[in-house]
Amino acid sequence: MLSYELLLTFLLLIKEYIRSIFTWANGLIEQAMFAIMMFFPAHNKKEGEIHFEENHLRDVLKRVDELRQAGQLGFCDVILRVSSQEFHAHKLILASCSDYFYAMFNGNMKESKERIVDINGVDVEVMKLVLNFIYTGGIPLSNDNVEDILQAANLMLIKSLKDVCCRFLETLLTVNNCLGMQKFAESYSCEGLFESTTNFICDNFGYITESDEFLQLQAVQLVPIISSDELRVLNEEKVYEALIRWTKYSLSERKKYFPELVQHIRLPMLPPDYLVDQVESESLFVEFPKCKELLVEAHHYLLLPNRRGVMAQTARTRPRKYENNNEILIACGGNGESSMNTTIFSYNMAKSSWNELPRLIPERGYHGLATIEGEMYLVGGITTSRAEGREGQTELLDTVKKFDTEQNAWVNLAALHVKRSKMSVIACSGLIFVVGGFDGSQTLNSVECYNPVNNRWKFVAPMLTHRRCTTSVSNGNFVFIIGGHDGAQILNTIETYDVERDQWSVSDIAPMSDRRSFPCAVTINDDIYVMGGYDGHDTLRTCEIYNMTRNEWTSIEPMNTARSNAGAAHINRKIFVVGGWDGVSLNSVEYYDLVTHEWVRVTSLPRPTTGIRCGILVNPSSSEQKPKNKNGRGANCIIS
Repeated sequence: MLSYELLLTFLLLIKEYIRSIFTWANGLIEQAMFAIMMFFPAHNKKEGEIHFEENHLRDVLKRVDELRQAGQLGFCDVILRVSSQEFHAHKLILASCSDYFYAMFNGNMKESKERIVDINGVDVEVMKLVLNFIYTGGIPLSNDNVEDILQAANLMLIKSLKDVCCRFLETLLTVNNCLGMQKFAESYSCEGLFESTTNFICDNFGYITESDEFLQLQAVQLVPIISSDELRVLNEEKVYEALIRWTKYSLSERKKYFPELVQHIRLPMLPPDYLVDQVESESLFVEFPKCKELLVEAHHYLLLPNRRGVMAQTARTRPRKYENNNEILIACGGNGESSMNTTIFSYNMAKSSWNELPRLIPERGYHGLATIEGEMYLVGGITTSRAEGREGQTELLDTVKKFDTEQNAWVNLAALHVKRSKMSVIACSGLIFVVGGFDGSQTLNSVECYNPVNNRWKFVAPMLTHRRCTTSVSNGNFVFIIGGHDGAQILNTIETYDVERDQWSVSDIAPMSDRRSFPCAVTINDDIYVMGGYDGHDTLRTCEIYNMTRNEWTSIEPMNTARSNAGAAHINRKIFVVGGWDGVSLNSVEYYDLVTHEWVRVTSLPRPTTGIRCGILVNPSSSEQKPKNKNGRGANCIIS
């Protein structure tokens, strides 16, 4: 037994000795490798890499600017004289930033040998700002100085400063100044600014034609505008009417240009009745026989649709970037009481008129509405039935209907799991979400999700807060539930739902300025527009925008009419707000113009309607033939 223990101890000692030898050898090898890398740098893999100090250039510029301020003591070798004001500078710095100074100091010009150089055509204050930009890269720009600074940058060939000025001018573009700014950009060869103003003019042509600046255009300026494929207008009638208005502003001087200009109007794109009633009767067509050839071309195009493929194709037979006049606004309202009159309407953008759609049976109110891929879904709500001599019986609904545009009728779908009203209904990621609401006894936080593919509802994660009388929008894979009532108080908070993670959050979004029950909302890019509602004391006119990037709310122009429980939809750069409640049901309609930032009243609903929910449907273009149904007659159209 003793010999075994001795043998085991001996083996352990040998093991530790061998381990120490390996450790010592490994250390020697590492030292040798380090020595090789030090004495033979060619084997260093990072040899030749360039390393930068990120603050170096900034520090150098700061130091050079300090030397400029010191004048001759700062190694300045030239003085720029503007009027009687002198500015010390370094030729090297000036020449590196300006092709103008590079040519002056690098050639045989007399200024290259002079100590003082006179600069003409530049204001003293402007020169001071330009020099500061050359030495620091920064400049304060305003409406008052940007034009003078850009002119100086153009004179002294300082491209970087010119680019800064042009980018600033782009932020100032409006429908009232874009034509003048385009001319300014062309005068100073600002290609980027010219392109931006041209695009702005094309995108906002309908607004610009109403301005006095449009009427002052020269014929040569009008041609590239009215000939553009990118002209964004509601229809070709607007382009034709703009040309007639421009021509008749000074008829005796301008009518000679009409034959050339009218060639850029796409007469084949006009409706036949407009062509006959408005265009053919125009005296300018009678006065210039050459213009009648254009009318014949338009008649052939409109009367012979089957031959359009073999007709000579011209720019006049090519549609412009017309606004979505095949998209129509649907307003679905009601308070749930039975009525012989429908509470569902469609809005004709071109005619600014409302049409009635088939009424719902039974009528419903406090419902929700969502659209997915051009199909409109109506969800839940309440209905009130009245028997003769009895009070109305109110019933909560779990029914869901879809509007069939071909049959012009409502179709039943799978019902909700929970009957509810005063909830939010919103489409997101190809699904429909029904959020919160009221089940007749309590405010809900439950959420149901509908899949149009399999016509099934399922529960998903509930909200963190019980809410009813909310509004909702979606952006990407996120649903936003806004304001509402939790059963005890009106809220100004927003909850967000991540569709992919099936998770709610209430802390990510800053609260609104106002508490709002039954507001309405739309989302445009990264902005959420919230309008109206009830704060517990008053029906609101106020509106505010939430920017997702900055996580902040800002107020915008209030609506003309205070309203809650109204509908809202975004179409053609306008936010329509329809009907609602202000102590009584409202039939008024207005839109917020995203270009002019003003509220504009438009044609009212056929009758006062509260509980409006809005959506956008796509209608076949008016230039296409209407589809035929089985009996060969044209199918009903939801807009006319």
